[in-house]
Amino acid sequence: MTSLTITRALWGASMLLLAVAVVSARDVLERPIVAPPVIWAVRAAADSGVQSPDSAAKAIASSDPFRLERAPSVVPYSAEEERAPVAPPPPRPPKPKLALVGIVGGPPWVALLDGVPGQNGSVLLHAGDTLAGLRVRTLGPNGITITGLDTTWKLTLERPWQ
Repeated sequence: MTSLTITRALWGASMLLLAVAVVSARDVLERPIVAPPVIWAVRAAADSGVQSPDSAAKAIASSDPFRLERAPSVVPYSAEEERAPVAPPPPRPPKPKLALVGIVGGPPWVALLDGVPGQNGSVLLHAGDTLAGLRVRTLGPNGITITGLDTTWKLTLERPWQ
């Protein structure tokens, strides 16, 4: 193919697209024009019985617009009930006073813990144990971390056992 053949093919395609555009534009211009919408006249303000804002508010409130029955509630509203003091929440149970008595062994470590709720005396705990809602998170030679009851305890030995 020579450049003259390509040029003629491109001119032919351009003329064909131009003809399609003219036919499409003619179809668009021949569409019927829609009539504008009809607007009805509104009653004059003097006919609607204009009220003062106070009387309009009273008329609306007396019709109970937010009730399905459009009638007042059987239970009357009292502002005093709303202002009544709210009972305080019940006191939380006291948090246990945990004490790390000793750490036994080598890996795996075992902790000797005092003050666990519901247990008399000392309790032996391993890492991951749960007792009375308290969970042993970490346990090492220097201390223990316990979580539970919205608190985290990090306990260490006061003095090493001798």
